[in-house]
This record gives sequence, C-alpha cells and structure tokens, in this order.
Amino acid sequence: MNKRLDHKLECPTCGTIYLRIPDDVQDHTLIQCSSCDRVLGKWRELEIDFHSQGGGSGVFEMHEGQIIRKE
Repeated sequence: MNKRLDHKLECPTCGTIYLRIPDDVQDHTLIQCSSCDRVLGKWRELEIDFHSQGGGSGVFEMHEGQIIRKE
C-alpha cells in the first residue's frame, strides 16, 4: 500500500498533500494547497477522495490539513 494519498489530494503544482482547510469548512468551500496556494477543489470532492483511499477506515490521518499514513 502507498504511504501517501494521491489523486485529487496531491497538488499537481508542487506534489505535496497538505491542505489549507478553514475552520468553517462546508461542502462547497474551495480548498487550497498549503504549500503553493493552488486551489485543489471543493471540500466535498476532496473528502470523498480521502475516504475512498482509506481515510475513513483509519489507514490515514489528517492533522491540520496534512494527511499521513498511520503506522
């Protein structure tokens, strides 16, 4: 299994998976890469992608927008 998530969550500009998620995030909120500020998509789309890659099963964790694989 990959140690990092990819697909919509990986920034196509800088290659990081580090999301800027506002405190009042809603389904339609645009989410940016924390490293280069590129818009990655709407929160709902990214959340679905996160869960489809194991985020919902406890394989990955998200802390302050950074997604890491649990050891």
